[in-house]
Amino acid sequence: MSNQGLNESEAKTRRAVIGGAALAGAGAAAMLTPNTAAASASLDTVTVDTSGMGIGDTLVYKGTTSPQVKPEITEYVWVKTATGNAATDRQNILDAIAEARSTKRAVHLRRGNYKVDATIAPTVTAGDPSIVIRGFGDDSVIFTDDANIRILHFTGADGLTLESFKVKGPNSVRAQQTGIRVTTSADVTIRDVTVFGSCGSGINLQSCTRSRVLDCRVIESWSDGIGVYGSTGANSSDIIISGNFVHRAGDDAISVVRYVDTITNTNLNSASYNAHHLRVQIIGNNIRDGGANGIHVVGGRQVQVHSNVIDGTRAVGILVDRDSQVGGNYPGSSPAFKGTSASQIVQVHGNIVRRAGRVVCPGDPDASSITNALLVPNAQTQHPVNRFGIYVSDGTINSQHAWLRTEDVTVVDNQVHEPVGRGVVIRGRSNGTVVGNAVRDAVATGFDVAGDASISIEGLVFSRNRAYNCHGNGVLIQYAKNGVVEGNVALNNSVASTGGFDNFRFEFVNSITVRDNHSIDDRPTKQIDKTYEFGGTSDGITLAGNRERAGSQTLGYSGTVTNVHQAEMVVYTGSTVPSGSVYAIGQLALENGAQTKLRVKAASSWVAVTLT
Repeated sequence: MSNQGLNESEAKTRRAVIGGAALAGAGAAAMLTPNTAAASASLDTVTVDTSGMGIGDTLVYKGTTSPQVKPEITEYVWVKTATGNAATDRQNILDAIAEARSTKRAVHLRRGNYKVDATIAPTVTAGDPSIVIRGFGDDSVIFTDDANIRILHFTGADGLTLESFKVKGPNSVRAQQTGIRVTTSADVTIRDVTVFGSCGSGINLQSCTRSRVLDCRVIESWSDGIGVYGSTGANSSDIIISGNFVHRAGDDAISVVRYVDTITNTNLNSASYNAHHLRVQIIGNNIRDGGANGIHVVGGRQVQVHSNVIDGTRAVGILVDRDSQVGGNYPGSSPAFKGTSASQIVQVHGNIVRRAGRVVCPGDPDASSITNALLVPNAQTQHPVNRFGIYVSDGTINSQHAWLRTEDVTVVDNQVHEPVGRGVVIRGRSNGTVVGNAVRDAVATGFDVAGDASISIEGLVFSRNRAYNCHGNGVLIQYAKNGVVEGNVALNNSVASTGGFDNFRFEFVNSITVRDNHSIDDRPTKQIDKTYEFGGTSDGITLAGNRERAGSQTLGYSGTVTNVHQAEMVVYTGSTVPSGSVYAIGQLALENGAQTKLRVKAASSWVAVTLT
C-alpha cells in the first residue's frame, strides 16, 4: 500500500541513516556526512563537525563499506489492526514482516496496542531483503506483560531499520527482558523509537557493525538503557549513539562493554582477548537520574564521548575503565578470571555532568549521608559505588600486558557540578591529558589525578582547569612525571573546613613544571591550608609565574622534596626563610617582615641584604 494517503504528520520524512542533515534534539551539534559511493575495500572517512568544541576530530570507518544512504520506501505492508490477543497480534506482525520482505516493502504498524506472548524474532537468511518497521510514534505500541520476553530480537539482520514506534515492558522487576535486541548485524538504524519499562535493557546491540541508535527515548529500563556489547572474538565496531534521551535506567544509561571469556596467564596475549569495541561515538545524548553510571565505556577503543548532558546518577557520571572482575578472580587464580579489555584512545570532551551520585536505590547504604538524594526504585541494588563526576580508571591487573591498561584518554572542556564525591578522577599509566574542565561544589576533592607507586602517569598535561568550592583539595596530583600543570585556577576550596586541604597539592611527583596557576581564597575566614603544597618523595619541580591570594603559606613542603627551582622571586611574610633543602643556589627571596630584606640562597644558608 502506498503512503500517499497519509498526512504530513503521519508520513513524516523517514531516514534510514543520517544523510548530511543535523541530528534532531540534543544531537544537533553533530553533523555526519556518510559516504554514498559503492562499497569498496578502502578506508572510508566520515567527518564529524565538532565546531564550537575546539576538537575537529575525524571518525574512520573500517571494513568493506561506510554507512550507506538508503532510498525512501514509499510502499508498505500494513500490520493488521491490534486485537489485544497476544498470540494473534504477534503472528500478525510476523506475517507482515514476511510479506514485506518477499515484496521488498516496509512494515507499517497501525495506531494501537499490539500485545505479544513471545519474542518477535523473524528468521533471517543471508542475502534476504532488509527488514524495515515503522509506526506512528508512541501511538503504535508493541507490549508484553511477561518480564522475561525479549520483545524484539533480530539476528543477522543486515540493513535493519526500526523507526517511530513504541516498545513497552511491564516495568515490574529486574529480569532477562530486552526491549529491542540486535545481534551480529550490520548497517542497523534504530531511530525515533520509545522503549518504556523494559525489565532488562532497553536497546541492545550485540556484536554489530556500522550501526546507529538515533533520537530514541529509553525510560525506566531495569538494566542498561542503551548497550553496545560483545564477547570473545565478537566485538562491535563503527557505532553511533546520538540524540537519545535516557531516563531512570536501572543500570548504566549508555554502556559500551566488551566482555571476554575465561582468561588465564597463558592466553592473555591471544588475538581474541586483545580486542575492543572499535570506533564508537556517543554524542549529544541527554541522560537523567540513572541507577548506576551515566555513560560507561569498558573494553572500547577509539571511543568519542562528546557533548552529552548527564543530570543525576547513582554512580559515576562518565566512567572509562576495564572491568577487573566479572564472575571470577584475577588471572592465574581459581576460579578463572572473566572480564574485559581495557579502554584505550577515548575522548571525553564537552560534556556536562550534574548531580553525580545523588540517586539512591532501595536499601542504599549511602542514602542517609546524601543531601537531596533521589530514590529511583529500579536502580541497581548491588555493592556501594563511586559517586564521581568523571572517572578514568586504570584497571591494571597485570602490567606486562598493555591491553589491560587504560591509556590515551583525553578529558577536555567538561563541566562537573555538585558530585557527591570527587569531581574528575584520573587513574592511568601514560599520556594523561586534562584540559579546560571545570568542577564546582564537589563534596570531596575537585580534581584527583594519580598514577601509582609502581608506575607514574607519564607526560601529564593538566591545564586551564578550574576547581571552585570543593570540600576537599581543589587539585590533587600524585605519582606523575615529565608533565606540566599550567594556567589552572583553584578558588575557595576546602569548604568542609576540616583542616589540611589545599587549593593545589602535589605528592610523589617528578620533573613537573607548575606555572601560571592562580590560587584564591577570598572568603572572610580563610579555610584552605596551603595555596600550593608539595609532599611525599618529590624531585625536580619547576615553579614559574604562579599567583596566590589565600592560605597560611604560599608554598608548603612535607615529606622529602628536592630540586625545586623558582623562575620568579618568592614573597613570604615573617622572619622564617624558605626551607633550605628545596631551593637552588642563587635563588632570590623577598621577606616582608619588620623590615624588608632581600635574601639569596648560598651553598648552605640564606644570605640577607637589607634594602634601603
